[in-house]
Amino acid sequence: KKAAEEEGARKAAEARMAAAMKWQKFEEEAAKKAAEEEAAWKAAEEQAAQKQQFHETVTAELQAFKNAAMWQSFEEKAAARKAKEEEEASMAAAMKRRLLGRQQRWQQFEEEAAKKAAEEESTEGKGGR
Repeated sequence: KKAAEEEGARKAAEARMAAAMKWQKFEEEAAKKAAEEEAAWKAAEEQAAQKQQFHETVTAELQAFKNAAMWQSFEEKAAARKAKEEEEASMAAAMKRRLLGRQQRWQQFEEEAAKKAAEEESTEGKGGR
C-alpha cells in the first residue's frame, strides 16, 4: 500500500513537473512570438517612417526643381528682355546717326545754297553796274 502511495505521489509529482515544463514552454513560446510581433511592428513602423522621409525628400527635391525651373525661366525671360532692349537701343542709335547725318547734309546743303545765292547776288551786283 505504501509503495502504491509512493508510486502515486511520484506520478503526481511527475505530472506536476510535466505540467510546469509545458507551462514554461508555453510562456517561452508566447514571449518569443510577442518579441517577433514587436520586431515586425517596429520594422513596419521604421519602413513607414522611411517611406514618409522618402516622400518628404522627393517632394522637397521636386519643389526645388520647380523653383529652379521657374528661376531659369525667369532668367531666360530677363535675358530675352535685355536682348530686346539692347536691340531697340541699337536701332534707336542707328536712327539717331541717320537723322544726324541727314541734318548735317541738310545744313551743308543750306550753307552751300546760301553761299551760292550770295555768289550769284554778288555777280549780279557786279554785272549790273
